[in-house]
Amino acid sequence: MPAYNSELYIAEAIQSVLNQTYVNFEFIIINDGSTDNTANIIKSFNDSRIKYIENEKNLGLIKTLNKAIDFCKGEYIARFDADDVCFSERLFIQLNYLLENKNYTLVASPVEIVLSDGSSHGYWNLDILMNTPAKIANTMPYENCISHPSIMIKAEILKKYKYNSSQKGSEDWDLWLRLLRDKFIIAKTPQQLLKYRIHQNSVTIVHNKKQSPQIKSALVKIKFFMHSVLTLKVNALVLKSLYSIAIDLGYWAKLNLKNKFLPNLKRLFTINYFTAAKQYKALFQALKTTNFDLISFFAWSKIGGAEKVHSHICNVLQNKKQLVILTSINSQQSFNNFFNPNVNVNHFAACLYHPFFSIKSHRLLLNYITANKPTLFGSNSQYYYSILNSVPHNIKCVDLTHDFIESTKNNTNLNAYLRLNARVFISNKALNSTTAFYLKNYISNNYNNRLKLIYNAISPQTINTKQFDGIMQITFVGRDSPEKQINFLIKIANELAHLKLPFVFNLVGDIKKRSEGNSNNITYYGEIRNSLQLNDIYNKSHFIIITSNSEGFPLSLAEGMSFGCIPISTPVGDIPFHIQNKQNGYLCTNFDERCINEIVLIFTEIYESNKSELSKISKNTLEYSRVNFSEENFKKAYSQLLQI
Repeated sequence: MPAYNSELYIAEAIQSVLNQTYVNFEFIIINDGSTDNTANIIKSFNDSRIKYIENEKNLGLIKTLNKAIDFCKGEYIARFDADDVCFSERLFIQLNYLLENKNYTLVASPVEIVLSDGSSHGYWNLDILMNTPAKIANTMPYENCISHPSIMIKAEILKKYKYNSSQKGSEDWDLWLRLLRDKFIIAKTPQQLLKYRIHQNSVTIVHNKKQSPQIKSALVKIKFFMHSVLTLKVNALVLKSLYSIAIDLGYWAKLNLKNKFLPNLKRLFTINYFTAAKQYKALFQALKTTNFDLISFFAWSKIGGAEKVHSHICNVLQNKKQLVILTSINSQQSFNNFFNPNVNVNHFAACLYHPFFSIKSHRLLLNYITANKPTLFGSNSQYYYSILNSVPHNIKCVDLTHDFIESTKNNTNLNAYLRLNARVFISNKALNSTTAFYLKNYISNNYNNRLKLIYNAISPQTINTKQFDGIMQITFVGRDSPEKQINFLIKIANELAHLKLPFVFNLVGDIKKRSEGNSNNITYYGEIRNSLQLNDIYNKSHFIIITSNSEGFPLSLAEGMSFGCIPISTPVGDIPFHIQNKQNGYLCTNFDERCINEIVLIFTEIYESNKSELSKISKNTLEYSRVNFSEENFKKAYSQLLQI
């Protein structure tokens, strides 16, 4: 068992070996220059079977393993890691397996995956499925299907083959390939005999971070293939590995063509060179002349709730020197007036993404950040996540997540998420989805302490008391994007018109008119950038409506509530957390097309209800907004979080 800075787990690992039901073994532990308390923990065990070896300096895993092999006196060698746990019958079962099957050279076992706290995280599917010598041999030229610390092998074979020092991070896979190439049989017990711990400092995770899985896989097999050629040991398994290299590189090329080459080629022809040059000059000038306390990165393309929140956060930090970098190519200058005059807002997307300026813009920014140490903040900006791992760790970095939807982009950004000192969420749903995502990706629970919940704030309003007699106004404020399901709103409006109920709809945002929309009860306002005009619509409205299939907690809902507008909504995101049915709003039970009939029935019930009851719900809505979306709490939370 090699050990390097393993103080968190090594005591449990050692004890699991000493507790084996088979007792006739030597336990070789080799400390590879640990700088923590690993050595003292090892020495605290008083058992004659332990043979403790200490490297004078850190040699790395492969050299340490090969050194330990030379010390082994037994007929069989079992591998183990200092952060894993052996089941008590592991050695007994594996030894008997090899004694009963003399033609087998190595036996592994399936493993149970556990997290840093020891909680179970299920199993590795490939490990479970590839459970016979034939399946293992057929799979190995393509991918590794054996857990390294679970193996027991004949000592004479391992002493002869050892680990290849050029296969760092994949030394085990290379060994399996060489054994199989030379006709040795690898088997696997049916029983799970090891708890395999995954955490951010484990060898597997560390090496997987360093390069793409396709390149890592190809490099292992290229080195194996070259070794086979040089030793004149080319056979069918070696040729399979060669074919697999082509598959790996082809897939890697496809991904990079799609994600890097083609986007850069497109940018070369779609981003104006002179605009990029002008923006680079402006970026250079801004960084040269001002020592900013806070640099924020926002992808601002169209005005919406998220963009209002971003400007609101910057505006509460009134006495700080701030630079806001808008990283969307389609950002519009007219939205700058949402920020206070002391906030320096700039559109730098052209110079950040144009192939001729991106590298030097990136270098300019990072050099400034390293030298001046401003706090960094970002939201909805892929550029921000792309630079985070290049930012020195003495720089405070924070992001804001409006709604967490799991996608391949989140896997791409995972290392950036872990670099952040704090992550802010506007909804419980987004925060809980993130903790589940971390769990799925073996992230330590310690990172959950960096997750913060801060509700959006709404300024107190002076409003008119709602009168629910006569025609009642229903307002939607938002984008015409697929998740908003505007077509559902149109169908609801048409049905209410058909039923001749006294409701009219105000649609605010970049909403395209639908031919099926009934012009008698729908007014399209378009995008409204004047807050007084929008407040006037809220003031006249009786209801604020959401028909989305995905949300965090929409700012428009909170804004409407601050004017006493009663929410009518699908049960998505954090909306059910804030809205109690018939107490401070109305919730339907579905967010698919079935919500149309549900919401029509809600409005029918509202029309037939006691109007004093509606006034009571409106007052509850207003009071809930004042308590939970407090401007004072919002300002205090962000001032503390982004303290400079």
